Amino acid sequence: TAHEILEAAPGVIPCDVYSVSGYPGSDYDGMAYYPPYLADAILRDRVRWKDQLYVPSPEHHFLSLAYHVVYHKADKSGLPPSEREKPISAEPEHAYSDVLLRLADGSGRPVKANLEDLHETLQQQGWSPAADTLRRLAQKRPWLSNLVPPKPSPAQEGDAHKGEAMVFVAREWAVARGLTPFVISWLDERGLDVLKVKQLTSDEQSRVAQRLRGGNWAAGPWPVSGGPPGVVIVAYDYEPTPVPAEKRAEFPNVTNGNFFLKGELRDEINRHLSPEHRANPIHSSDDEIEAWEYLEVACPEFIPEIRTMIAQRQAAYRTPQSVLKTFETYGTRAKVELITYKGQRAVRKTFKHGRDRFLAREVFVYGELSRGHRAIPPLLEHGENYFIIPWYREIFRTPGIIRDFVLKLYAKEIISVFRYFFNQGYALIDFRPANALVTLGQGLRVIDFEHLYRYPEQPKSFKDSYDIAGVPLDFDGDLPRGYTPPKVPFERDWRSILGAKLEV
Repeated sequence: TAHEILEAAPGVIPCDVYSVSGYPGSDYDGMAYYPPYLADAILRDRVRWKDQLYVPSPEHHFLSLAYHVVYHKADKSGLPPSEREKPISAEPEHAYSDVLLRLADGSGRPVKANLEDLHETLQQQGWSPAADTLRRLAQKRPWLSNLVPPKPSPAQEGDAHKGEAMVFVAREWAVARGLTPFVISWLDERGLDVLKVKQLTSDEQSRVAQRLRGGNWAAGPWPVSGGPPGVVIVAYDYEPTPVPAEKRAEFPNVTNGNFFLKGELRDEINRHLSPEHRANPIHSSDDEIEAWEYLEVACPEFIPEIRTMIAQRQAAYRTPQSVLKTFETYGTRAKVELITYKGQRAVRKTFKHGRDRFLAREVFVYGELSRGHRAIPPLLEHGENYFIIPWYREIFRTPGIIRDFVLKLYAKEIISVFRYFFNQGYALIDFRPANALVTLGQGLRVIDFEHLYRYPEQPKSFKDSYDIAGVPLDFDGDLPRGYTPPKVPFERDWRSILGAKLEV
């Protein structure tokens, strides 16, 4: 290796050795010294110095030194940030200014020896780092934070635009194991709208690997390398979440807590493997700024279409009525809001793109089946992606002993809801105590029918219904997350409330 050759014949000049890829042991702060596509260009266009050794071409000599001065040294370079300022460090390691000006004169390039002008020159020549690389470099070089694109402001309640583009990259390890469909399904179940999926060609893999993550796609702390990028998954997040307080210091560039989903997905994949076989199968952008930069590198041909798709989803997801409150829910398919509707309070549920079947079930129950049971609210209005029902003031909404006690008073009526749907040929599948509202003056009201299921062949008795006995192993309908046959949610959610001896 290069290290062995140098160690075999030590000299008097200190020498650092870096690889094109930034392989561990030949990396710089965990990254390639130069973005690999630039390192490749330096090696490809090398010239002989005095017919002896290979050195960078005059053009690349200047650009590579300027890169080193601006992005590696920055505050310690001895160069002023701009023409208007003094150098941050008065004692640079080398006279970078003199060398840069001499190299620039030799190439006929007009250059000013300050960090801002050099950065602009590098940008114009395609030599500036990607945003994700620049952010990592800025962690130890405060001045570079001036070059990092500003973080988008966290969404505020009532913002017309709250969504963000996200980009996930399934690495070759995951692609080779056929995990791409699982990744897409997993993201969809968490409420993300997958817009585009692109399988990278070998040439595209090489380009994307070199331009993103500082060119470093090594194993890192994992026993097995996830490999280079394999598939790019573009998603839209309707509802960004706050970054947990305990993660803000470690991840200062992340503004949307949902970007940590990649960690959950990685853990979900690895938990099925023995420790020595685990890898990092997923990478993602850290925020929307990086997401668009990833798209510029990986699939620029999709950008106009993706922008149109996002604009359409944003427009459809807006609520035209006055919003009094957004309810906190565990749903991943829709938002639920308290609105002003024809002078009265009402509840509007707006579904994300592609969740039509869940909307249709609820519209059917509120619009049709509500006529046969007083506990089901009536439908006030519905459209392509929403419906509106009355709002009811609840008693003891917070889960706990008191709410469960109040629900016990309505035990027979709750069972009548189960029976009513069974007699109509349906199973509720996901009827939980949280969906049973005890209201002031209106008694029991039941909501949330996204998982309504019509029996192809109705069970012989109510006790055998899917709501009471659980769904069969070959169930072909939609199941809520966490419901895995042969679990019986009725016993888990309702038996202690409705009574162990209650006749069903």
